[in-house]
Amino acid sequence: MLPNTLYVPELANTLISIGCLDDAGYTITFGNGKAEIRYKDGTLMLTLDELHRRMGHISHRAAENLVHGGFVDGVALESNDAPQCETCIFAKMSRKPVPKVRKGECAKEFGEQIHSDVWGPATVKSKGGKCYFVTFTDDHS
Repeated sequence: MLPNTLYVPELANTLISIGCLDDAGYTITFGNGKAEIRYKDGTLMLTLDELHRRMGHISHRAAENLVHGGFVDGVALESNDAPQCETCIFAKMSRKPVPKVRKGECAKEFGEQIHSDVWGPATVKSKGGKCYFVTFTDDHS
């Protein structure tokens, strides 16, 4: 291990010398397991992807336009190719709707066929700390 360095696998340069940053006039704040590096004037350095996520997953182009148009103060974007955001990919996924008209016959007896559905996670947890629930519907009733 090298002394006075931090290993940051997500960065292009994975070793950062805090002493060199400090000598160059940057401000480094440590807390909550993170190191925040600011320019000499207090401007925060962010990647385009970090700004995209902090702004509620707006498009990368919109995030760039906000910074370059002067609508966001105190942020400077590092030049990088914005990776695909996994959260945005999942949010755009769709599934086939449940058919309005049933195909096939209903169950003849109670308990013959049960349908279930899991819902969640809920933004508010239950009193017991749970955030999912499941429903069971008997096909006969």
